[in-house]
Amino acid sequence: MPRVLARLRPSTEGSGATKIFKVGEDQISVQEDDSHPPRQIKFHHVFDSAASNEEVFAFVKGVLLGSLLRNKHDCTVFSYGETGSGKTYTMYHVIKAFVGHLLALNAAPKEEGYEDIIGVAVEVSCVEINMVAANRESILDLLNKKKELKLQFSQVEGAKAVKITTPAELEKNQETVRKLRTTKATAANSASSRSHCIYIAKISVEQASCSFSTTCHFVDLAGSERMAQSRRLSTRGNNAASAINPSLSNFSNIVRMIAVDKMKEGIPFRNSYLTRILQPCFKGEGELMALFCLNPGNPKESHSTLVFA
Repeated sequence: MPRVLARLRPSTEGSGATKIFKVGEDQISVQEDDSHPPRQIKFHHVFDSAASNEEVFAFVKGVLLGSLLRNKHDCTVFSYGETGSGKTYTMYHVIKAFVGHLLALNAAPKEEGYEDIIGVAVEVSCVEINMVAANRESILDLLNKKKELKLQFSQVEGAKAVKITTPAELEKNQETVRKLRTTKATAANSASSRSHCIYIAKISVEQASCSFSTTCHFVDLAGSERMAQSRRLSTRGNNAASAINPSLSNFSNIVRMIAVDKMKEGIPFRNSYLTRILQPCFKGEGELMALFCLNPGNPKESHSTLVFA
């Protein structure tokens, strides 16, 4: 069962602009209009607008490390939300903290809680990353000058792999990705992401009794806002939006089908590059975590995100 989390970014519209607020640690209340009582939506955890990136990672860390290093299962984390909701910002810091933590395990394996999370002594011998962008029409290698790539079943072929040995190396590559990722100016944001960014971390692990490798996909989805709301500011931008929206819709439909256990009905993974790449993540035994990011300054779009969540 996926773990479903929510994060509220600070409102920039003033306290009177938001009708979405946190209730406890696992609920969000939505006031759709003044004539109806607030609707309560449950999550596994909710991070309010005061939560730091460190708090988000502290929650995510135990789940990921336990699955990857103790259970030897792959993991997938995806962030979903409208442009400007903080999903790219959150994912950037989660990836940075996660890889940095893996690299630090060898130097300080006895930190508090280590034995409870992993259970056995391990050494992370290698962390290797690919970073690709996917939309409806193509897959691009963001570590190799946006070279167009091909898919063999669900495997990306020919993507440049970079071995990460220090947090500074990861940050350098993340900055490269930030500059190369396709963005378009919209009414929602001056640099709206028009592609899905997929960070693939391949982790090689040594134990006393065996060696194994696991993979973690971090998926920063394109903005979920509707075209009418975002109003692309150019024809080229509209083309990008029309390509990405069906891809995101297909992703959403697949999540809904899995949620109601329709795996036997023939889920259309092949309808987009994004879902073809992520097919093993949805069908395997690994950990799936969804982080829904909300902008209280835009209640209508945030409500759509909450309905999906």
